[in-house]
Amino acid sequence: MTNEKQRNIWRKARKKYYNKNKNEIIKKMVEEYPGKYNTKYAKHQKIRAKTRYDNEKTGICYDCNELKKTQFHHLSYKPNIFIELCRGCHNERHRKDM
Repeated sequence: MTNEKQRNIWRKARKKYYNKNKNEIIKKMVEEYPGKYNTKYAKHQKIRAKTRYDNEKTGICYDCNELKKTQFHHLSYKPNIFIELCRGCHNERHRKDM
């Protein structure tokens, strides 16, 4: 096995572990280094993880109605209201918000 293949195997394993244990890892980082890691960021990550795992993506963009890889766009965080957008439409929405 080549070094590149071995690196890819380890990268996938680390990514899988991180995705599975993301909330615990972030919580531990905030507890150990309170000045370095902002609790607001940790709260944002928790909201993103909850959105991602509680809701299954359809893959259809809300704006252009095309079947593409989609991202969640939050219209409001309280309550947790969001829509699915493709990358182009998501970037366009953020440009309009500025």
